[in-house]
Amino acid sequence: MHIPTNEIKEVQRFIFDKGCIVVQFNRSLKPHPYVNVANFKVMKIVRSLYSKGCVEKVFAWRDGYYVINKKGIEYIRRKHYLTENDYPSLYDSDPLAVNKTVEPEEEGEIIFKE
Repeated sequence: MHIPTNEIKEVQRFIFDKGCIVVQFNRSLKPHPYVNVANFKVMKIVRSLYSKGCVEKVFAWRDGYYVINKKGIEYIRRKHYLTENDYPSLYDSDPLAVNKTVEPEEEGEIIFKE
């Protein structure tokens, strides 16, 4: 099946911006509710990302919930030439940052510092 590159990029960019996407497994649904691409094509694009390990899938009642993971963030950043400061709105900070340290407070509280 041939899917135009601009439609693939539109779906990938939506997933990167929001951090997740919901796909109804309904082939007769013409446009996807959130992306201006046919729902069947969105199903195939997301399935491709899932097989590459870029998204995690939760399935419930003919709906697939796909959430981007760290590998997917890196993959879409490379494909769309995004900077290191760009990350999905699902996260409040960069999820790829590994330099977080934990310092205990006096009364046993734990404070995370970046």
